[in-house]
Amino acid sequence: MESCGCDRPLRRVCELCRGARYAFATCTNACLEAHQAKVHGETGARSTERRLRDALRAANGPDPGNWERYSDHRRRVLDGLGVDGHGDDIAVFGAGACADIDLEHLCEHFERVHLVDLDGEVIERARDRLPLRARERTVLHGDIDLSGFLDRIDAWGEGFPATTELGAFGVAAAQGIAARLGGPFRRTLSTCVLSQLIVPYQRTLLTTAQNWEQLGAALVAVHLITLALATRAGGACFMAFDVLSSDSAPSLRELRGELTAEQVRQILAQASSAGVEPTPEPAALVALLSAPVLAAAVTSPRLSSPWLWEIAADSVQLVYGLSFARR
Repeated sequence: MESCGCDRPLRRVCELCRGARYAFATCTNACLEAHQAKVHGETGARSTERRLRDALRAANGPDPGNWERYSDHRRRVLDGLGVDGHGDDIAVFGAGACADIDLEHLCEHFERVHLVDLDGEVIERARDRLPLRARERTVLHGDIDLSGFLDRIDAWGEGFPATTELGAFGVAAAQGIAARLGGPFRRTLSTCVLSQLIVPYQRTLLTTAQNWEQLGAALVAVHLITLALATRAGGACFMAFDVLSSDSAPSLRELRGELTAEQVRQILAQASSAGVEPTPEPAALVALLSAPVLAAAVTSPRLSSPWLWEIAADSVQLVYGLSFARR
């Protein structure tokens, strides 16, 4: 790692040149801006927040190309959602290219399907692939930062917030996201977006292990509170979330079909022995729904059996489903 050379703690990483084997770190936003102006021609017209938003949009690409590969995952999500009969509306959080949900099926069962994502263009492309009747039932909510904190990322480059401040930011962020969507909705669905919420922060912040743990917990809380606020009283939510990748647990690549309890136990034991733990821990996620800020709003949390999601030819994830009802 190369640095700005100042005699101060390093807090920022240049996301424009960060790679697997190289990173340039700085102590302040001013040093980062100086580096980016000199090396990358960035003149400060775009903030780190804006560059990250642009990069996350660009990562979606023009076409997911994974429809066939994701068929079993889509079935699992629909089973967990439990669509039966017809409903008035549903909001899909982290919809993206909609390759991991059966969007046309949802449009057949709901009068309105709200797609929520940071990337407005990718959900627009997903809608435009639908038949006319389904397109008319689809409502787009682009430029929605589901992490809730991207507008603070430049400020955090100067110093990470205290735990109490981070908690207050999180509640306000969840309330703001829910308010922008104009719900609440009869059903809400979160499609493995939880693990992606921390990615932009990892690209540009340097901080302590304790701060990373606190930020990860805050991002989980923001998402759960957002889902609860966005779900109508008497409505229901289903959240699919990945906890382990074959990048860190290679044995996942060797498995096929339905997982037995013993296979899951062995996978988790092997990962743990290699220093890799499921993130988030499924039981801890269920317990979080009993915390004071959520217990008054949700009921009947239930964790599904895990399944395998082949997200690419050489990449597999272990996925769980979490459902709960809105009081």
